[in-house]
Amino acid sequence: MTKDMLTEYNIIMRLLFFKLALPVLIFVASIACDDTPYKVRIMDYDIEKDAYRLRAVEIETLKDINRLEGRATSLIGGAKIEINFIKQMMSWDKPGRHVAFRAIKSDGVYIPEDFDSLAMVSIYYNMEHAMLFFESLGMPHNLSGQLNTYYWPDLTITEKDGNVADTYTMEDNAFYMYTTQNDRNFYVFPYKKYEWLPMGMNLGIMTHEYTHSVFDSLVVDPTRNTVGANMENSSKNFLYGLNEGCADFMAFASTADPDFMLHSIRKNTASSIYKEIVRDCSDITQYDKSFDSSARSSAVKKFYPYDIGSFFASTLYEIAQKVDASEGNTSQIPSKHARQIVAKTLYRTLENLGNTLTVDFELWDFFNLFVSQTIDDNIKKATCDTLEKQYAMYYSEIVGC
Repeated sequence: MTKDMLTEYNIIMRLLFFKLALPVLIFVASIACDDTPYKVRIMDYDIEKDAYRLRAVEIETLKDINRLEGRATSLIGGAKIEINFIKQMMSWDKPGRHVAFRAIKSDGVYIPEDFDSLAMVSIYYNMEHAMLFFESLGMPHNLSGQLNTYYWPDLTITEKDGNVADTYTMEDNAFYMYTTQNDRNFYVFPYKKYEWLPMGMNLGIMTHEYTHSVFDSLVVDPTRNTVGANMENSSKNFLYGLNEGCADFMAFASTADPDFMLHSIRKNTASSIYKEIVRDCSDITQYDKSFDSSARSSAVKKFYPYDIGSFFASTLYEIAQKVDASEGNTSQIPSKHARQIVAKTLYRTLENLGNTLTVDFELWDFFNLFVSQTIDDNIKKATCDTLEKQYAMYYSEIVGC
């Protein structure tokens, strides 16, 4: 979000304040908690109009609107954390506290009073949307337990840049991080460099991060104490790329927006580690020798996972397109029906993957499992036809096509 956009938002908020009659001004701090859905105004991106908008939505799972705490997540502010990769240490200097959501109520809709309240309630809505999407695929309510979302924490990271220690404060980012099996959280950092829509308000980005937590619970957790320690580097790299591809596709499947990152990060933006951040899963990417060689020869810490991730997400995208075509639907972006079918098949595959992983896992092991989870001949044909083109190098390894 640019400064001009932020100024425009502040003007909108002031106009709303002036137009409302005083009797309808109700601060959230005085509102009792209940189990009924809350109507709130959030900031999000309208794909049809290619614009940001303030939109009234219903939030279903809040238990405490004052603290933005509910089944989807709990918002925590004021945390101060240090991660030192040289000393292999993580310390919480300040554990943080529950946030305070401030809003006024007009015609039954809670309108955030300040930017932080707008950002935080938008984050909660996005996390709820992601959670409910996964539950529609078959995810149980308590898969990952209660996860917190740390809003604008002060996170300092120390690591080596060559032989020199480099310390920096995290900003312009949002991610999921596993610390222990009972301590896994989401983090949304201050935005300073990137413009457009702040990451926490980007539904696609937050669904991407939520998918990482689901992948962690379904695939990584069951193998941490079994094959995880002995897994070959190439297999770890394949899983890393698979994780990123799943996150990109599930974000698209739930939003119908294949280029969702673009609303928060400009094209050709590179991080200090990765050559490109923004990815579009409608940009069909074939698996090639360079991807394969990189996965098989790179150390895990130096592996660039997004090439395989892009291949994987775009492959699922094309499968969804072929499902549509087999049913006479020729829309440019796969329909909700096709997205849901492929997403459900992907979810069932991930459920089974954690129990079948071996130390020498290959990508074709995943696709074999995916093919076995298809529920009818149309989906299987769409999958096999796509893999024959997209995964030609190893198509002979696919069983069931």
